[in-house]
Amino acid sequence: GFATLPVVIVLICAMFWGASSRCRYTERVLDRLIASVVVLLYLSYPTLVKQSMAGLACEKVGGALWLAEDLQERCYEGSHMTAVLLLSIPQILLYTAGLPLAATVLLYRNRERLGEARMQFRWGLLYAGFRPSVWW
Repeated sequence: GFATLPVVIVLICAMFWGASSRCRYTERVLDRLIASVVVLLYLSYPTLVKQSMAGLACEKVGGALWLAEDLQERCYEGSHMTAVLLLSIPQILLYTAGLPLAATVLLYRNRERLGEARMQFRWGLLYAGFRPSVWW
């Protein structure tokens, strides 16, 4: 479920703001949509990281590695290896590394406009507490 959380957040925000604006996505509605997505992703980020790493948490018992969440499942064998390759690694790449990287690229590309009201409303949560010279 957590693997789809960011997509669900975006869809729910889009449906909410679309319904509240009668499906007319004006600049004001887009500002609110983006701000909502940024806030919710920002709040869910620690949980996303924890859940993506949980699939890699193994404990050594009797000379073998066992999954910490289910000590009946051997680590990196069979179904666990499938789950690591299909869930854990993509989540780590997309969420743990991808979200901060995407935010950094977005702020870098707009670094000259970070003082504008629209930019502050949409993305301000990511940089508002920093001096303009250290927006990153």
